[in-house]
Amino acid sequence: MDKLTLTNAIIDNIEGGYYHPDMKAYLRNGDRLGDSGETMFGIDRRAGAPQFTTKTADAVAFWNLVDSYYGSHHADTAYYGDKADGRRIPANVGIQLRHYVSEMIEDAYDDWNDYLSDGAKRIVENDPRLMLQFWYAVWNGPGNFQKFANLVNAAYSNGERSALAFWNLIQNARRSRGGLFAEGADKLDAIAAGLPSTSSNWLLWLLGGGLAALLIYKISK
Repeated sequence: MDKLTLTNAIIDNIEGGYYHPDMKAYLRNGDRLGDSGETMFGIDRRAGAPQFTTKTADAVAFWNLVDSYYGSHHADTAYYGDKADGRRIPANVGIQLRHYVSEMIEDAYDDWNDYLSDGAKRIVENDPRLMLQFWYAVWNGPGNFQKFANLVNAAYSNGERSALAFWNLIQNARRSRGGLFAEGADKLDAIAAGLPSTSSNWLLWLLGGGLAALLIYKISK
């Protein structure tokens, strides 16, 4: 499963662009942003420390690059939500930032996937849709990653082996009252609808136009 493809799907369809707390007072409904720190592509500089700030060379390089291009625009709401896609910040900067994010997410996933039992992990890592689910769970933080892993582990221990059943368990948890990140659940469903059902079909999916279909979804949403 290609980590950059997963990362791009989440950034393009779920996560936002640039934000700095200095913008809050100037944004309509800025209070809804709460105590969020400086963020880019959903990576929060405050809440994500040190995992996504100093733990790896990619994390350090990511924020250094953000500072280079956004550092003088902290209170400029014209840059709110900017994804370094060529409109305000050069697109090649956005490409590099996405690369750093994919490396950071992989590092965190490698740290946290031990929350999954060996059997459950085999099913997750052989199913692109479940990899999408747990890749996004990294954005949700280690505590929530573990909660989702525990759901899958319990089902596996009870004899469940269906990847779709595991997917539904997590989606139901996201959507339940007081659920975890329910807003992203519908978007995950839409992205997953275009993914192959097993990793063995991943290359065939790409060659058969699946990537184009995913991009069309992104553009039309």
